Amino acid sequence: MGMPGQDFLRLDPDDGPWRKVTALLLDPSCSGSGIVDRGKVPSLRLPSTSPRSPQAKRKPERRKTKKQAAPSATTMSEQVPMHEEELGTSLADRLTSLATFQLKLLTHALRFPAARRITYSTCSIYAQENEHVVAKALSSPIAMDRGWRMLRREEQVAGARGWNARGDAHALIETEGGEQIAEACIRCNKDDGQGTMGFFVAAFVRDEGIPKGLQTPTEEHAGKGGEDVEEWQGFSSADEGRSAASKAKSKRQRIR
Repeated sequence: MGMPGQDFLRLDPDDGPWRKVTALLLDPSCSGSGIVDRGKVPSLRLPSTSPRSPQAKRKPERRKTKKQAAPSATTMSEQVPMHEEELGTSLADRLTSLATFQLKLLTHALRFPAARRITYSTCSIYAQENEHVVAKALSSPIAMDRGWRMLRREEQVAGARGWNARGDAHALIETEGGEQIAEACIRCNKDDGQGTMGFFVAAFVRDEGIPKGLQTPTEEHAGKGGEDVEEWQGFSSADEGRSAASKAKSKRQRIR
């Protein structure tokens, strides 16, 4: 597989092991505008594990100072919240540049022939990097040709499905199906009482169009006329009862 630091855009999706990749997680460089300011993070004071006597004197702690290297441009874009006056460029130009790069990464991910699920996320609050990128990727030729679509809210796991903060529908007001796209996206907002920073996530899936030879064993079995295999939804109370009875019976047999 790939090595750390390898350029994702240089990978050939049709070459070698990449042909069989079934899921991708994209968390590209972004504006970092959703990151909570470090100065606002409260300090936590934990109780001491060893009680001190009132007479005990605490020695003053010496703080070690390390010389820190200046952050590179890549480090800044990934970790430091973007401020127009700090970066020396206009906010609109910076967002356009980032969104162009993010869209290029996302559409490249859509090209992996065996991929069935792609998750796209940022720690940005701006629609240019979030809903706009998702909508453009969804309407791209490769997405339409390969049958990619959004993972709808009702298809998401319980925690994601029940999260109330969804995508910004107003940002997609001129996009066909914008409300449905926004409903499939998830947002976290700073200072909304939920204890999160600004974050965005959306998932792409496709149900068909996987080339033969790149399908999972379950898909190949279904394609040969076998019985459909239902996705496991967890134990039911009946399953748990049967499992307990089976264990008790096995225990009795071992005792005999």
